[in-house]
Amino acid sequence: MKLASFLIKNFKRIGEAGCEIRIDKIVVLVGQNNVGKSTVLDAYEAFAAASAPLSESFFHKEDISKPIEITGIFREVTPEDEEKIGKSRGYDDPEYGRCVKVRFVWTKPDVAAQKQSFSPEKNDFIDGGVGGIDALIQSRIPKPVRIKPTDATEITQAKIVSVLKDHVENRLKADSDSTKAVFEQINLLADNFRKRQSPCRLHRFVQHD
Repeated sequence: MKLASFLIKNFKRIGEAGCEIRIDKIVVLVGQNNVGKSTVLDAYEAFAAASAPLSESFFHKEDISKPIEITGIFREVTPEDEEKIGKSRGYDDPEYGRCVKVRFVWTKPDVAAQKQSFSPEKNDFIDGGVGGIDALIQSRIPKPVRIKPTDATEITQAKIVSVLKDHVENRLKADSDSTKAVFEQINLLADNFRKRQSPCRLHRFVQHD
């Protein structure tokens, strides 16, 4: 089960019209200041936090009359996934294949969001219905990496190296010779990166297999 896209509504700089972000192996957000890159990452982290309360400042224009909605669409849902989240929540979509939709809705500041799931039978979202989704969200979503133009080169390098090493450790045994060899190549790449890097204005999601 992998996150395929998420939709943001009434969150900080994003209003009722909403904003959909498609998720792939790597997603790069590039733009000038104050166009909403940080808003997208903040919304993503709110979704990943699985209904944790948000303050009034997270509501679009601090208007708490319009609930925040963040919806995630997960593709490649396996039978094992459906055992955890409920078989009635999975459905076949022409674009995403076997998938599930999960939505968090914040109606008031400083109060936990209402967790909702899409019901194929009702063709609408219903409260609850995805008991095991919280743990799956934590384990099946891309890890966000924030790279700021004001960060020192060493900080940027450390972030990238950390992501690479985490990925290697997840795929290989930490004490294996192959892992050590890959770490050496990562460190060599980091040294070259540090020498050549110039600050850039971007944010990234990194999708792990």
